[in-house]
Amino acid sequence: MTSNTVNLAAWQLEPKGPITVKEADVTEPGPREIRVKVMAAPIQPAEAKQFYTQVMPRFKYPGILGSQCAGIVDAIGSDVKKVKVGDPVAAGLNNYANGGDPARASFQRYAIAEEYEVISIGQDLSFVNAVALNTQTPGAALFKVLGLDRPPVPPAKPETKGQKILIWGGSSAMGALSICYAKLAGYEVVTTCSPHNFDLVKDLGADHVFDRNDPDVASKVIEFLPIAFWHDTISLPESIKPITQIAAVQHEQTREDIKLLTLLPVTAQFSPGMPELPPFLKAQMHFFKNKAPENQEHVEWLMGKPEQPGFLEQGLKGGWIRGLPGKSMGGLEKVEEGIKMVNEGENSGFKVVIEPWKE
Repeated sequence: MTSNTVNLAAWQLEPKGPITVKEADVTEPGPREIRVKVMAAPIQPAEAKQFYTQVMPRFKYPGILGSQCAGIVDAIGSDVKKVKVGDPVAAGLNNYANGGDPARASFQRYAIAEEYEVISIGQDLSFVNAVALNTQTPGAALFKVLGLDRPPVPPAKPETKGQKILIWGGSSAMGALSICYAKLAGYEVVTTCSPHNFDLVKDLGADHVFDRNDPDVASKVIEFLPIAFWHDTISLPESIKPITQIAAVQHEQTREDIKLLTLLPVTAQFSPGMPELPPFLKAQMHFFKNKAPENQEHVEWLMGKPEQPGFLEQGLKGGWIRGLPGKSMGGLEKVEEGIKMVNEGENSGFKVVIEPWKE
């Protein structure tokens, strides 16, 4: 890297303040770290929540949002074995885990990633679509937290499990990938979305699809009980209310508690209008520590090792991990517009993506 290289970033200078595009440091990678020339970065619900409500109180300001990217390996630190300079990659970034570390944020042109968070994506997958598909969350949520059986790698015709999973919000980015993962593992998928996305989620493998805005959606899903696994990718009052109705009927039939995995806290303090959950419905917000010793075997299965690609890399290169397409908003000056779109739910059926090098 030449000394006159300029890094531009989309800064939020103060809590709830606007986005300002200005220069940021170009950080040198340390041992087992990789510097990525960021070609695409997705805008996720976490960015919208932090931008508007500071849901992460440890996040430091001025700060740069974003924790996923795809791009080109620009430099590597010592002991890096997985990739080399010039490789196209996708990466998770430990921005939020570090309380807001500008060097590890994705809404900029150069970002630092740890080697274990980086996977090669090959030459055939666009950066915009790579960031729409590259996330560790569905794998951890389904196969580690909820306890579904993993799919085979590479995929084969899965053994039918004879169990159903409810994925509320099938046309969200997390919902779409969760449908794909669950079907690869052999589960029967019950999901909800808007009618204009029915074909999309059916193409991903959903077996039973219902209109999330139908006043009778709960009674229609109840016809497909029992449900073995419960996953709410929306995690707002509009999803929790019908899920509670469905869960109440199953509890009446089985007398067993139900574990519901959510992506956000399901409390009235966080989401006004959130109903109080009955004692038998045990909601757990998704939280997964990649570096925890008890999670290392799962992380290696999903992300691979230097000598062996994992499920995610093989799936992206092989085309059998499918989800929502990416939709580019433009360059860094479009970050705030994209965050507003995600916050207002105007991104149904696609993933909002920023391309930092786009003028």
